[in-house]
Amino acid sequence: MRRNSLNLRGVITPLFIFFIAIVYQSLSSIYIFLTPLLGLCFYYLYINFDNYEKSFEKFLVVLYLLYFEIDKGFFLGSSIIFFLLLYKLILKPLNSILICQKCLIVSFVAFSYLGYYLLNVVISFIFNLELPSFGLLYFIYIFSDILLVLVLL
Repeated sequence: MRRNSLNLRGVITPLFIFFIAIVYQSLSSIYIFLTPLLGLCFYYLYINFDNYEKSFEKFLVVLYLLYFEIDKGFFLGSSIIFFLLLYKLILKPLNSILICQKCLIVSFVAFSYLGYYLLNVVISFIFNLELPSFGLLYFIYIFSDILLVLVLL
């Protein structure tokens, strides 16, 4: 009789990737041209939103997004709120309009960065705080995340 064993590979591999991502996020605070991988995380959550088998991986992505917010000084939980708004209000209708999957990826990553910034501007305005800075670096992040998502697709 064979016992059911715990699938350690299904747990250790995502944890290993998560810890590498945390180290990468810390390095992106030091080296400014390293992208924070916001678009990649949002795209991963988008393609696995209804996949209940990947719940542990989605939980790790949410933890990474929370660490990203803490590290970059954004409002805690705003990325999760923004992703849910983006998914329900924009991506579902956009998915039925756009036939080209790569066009959807490009627009999704661009919406991710620009919309997340605008949400933080609105929150800063509501609470009368200093506005987050916006510059050319955001467009570099958008472009590099689009390339990264297209390559990993």
